[in-house]
Amino acid sequence: WDDWQGGDTIETSSPAITGISPTFVIAGGPAFTLTVSGSNFVSGSKVRWNGSDRVTTFVSATELRAAILAADVATAGTASVTVFNPDGSLSNAMAFEIRGPQPAIISLSPSWGTAGGPSFTLIVDGSNFISGSKVQWNGSDRVTSFISGTELQASISAADIATSGTASVTVYTPPPGGGTSNGIGFDIYPVLASVAVNPSSVVGG
Repeated sequence: WDDWQGGDTIETSSPAITGISPTFVIAGGPAFTLTVSGSNFVSGSKVRWNGSDRVTTFVSATELRAAILAADVATAGTASVTVFNPDGSLSNAMAFEIRGPQPAIISLSPSWGTAGGPSFTLIVDGSNFISGSKVQWNGSDRVTSFISGTELQASISAADIATSGTASVTVYTPPPGGGTSNGIGFDIYPVLASVAVNPSSVVGG
């Protein structure tokens, strides 16, 4: 007991995260440096991204910097950032948002229809589309196929074009980030009435 009292006491403290910078990026962006602020960081501390170590630079007991890869932020979602110390202790987790970019519409194909026509596939060309983006018809989602970051295809029903007018077509990308694109009008023209002519012909002269 006397020997224990006179011996050295080794205290260890788990790392703790109080902040990260930046707190979000837009999906598909380049690699970047993440600054992690907190306490009890040591030389050899590792910043972990969804549980996997990233190349980490020890700045001080309250700051680390980590190299985040472009592949880490390729798709929208939320990543978990933690710090792991060499003694085996692990910090609290902090969420990092990977936000989807706001979509934009450039054109529609076809760009118009006739009232009372059949259902059809609408091709929406634009930018910043992701898997999960939805084509909306007058604010309501339509069954959407993701073709690429610049093209979506949507199923438009016969009921959508049953009457003449102009429908508003937008694209919505759910959080994080994303949002609603600009709107483009889709014209629905009325059916032209047939006209009977009597007599239908005359003799020249």
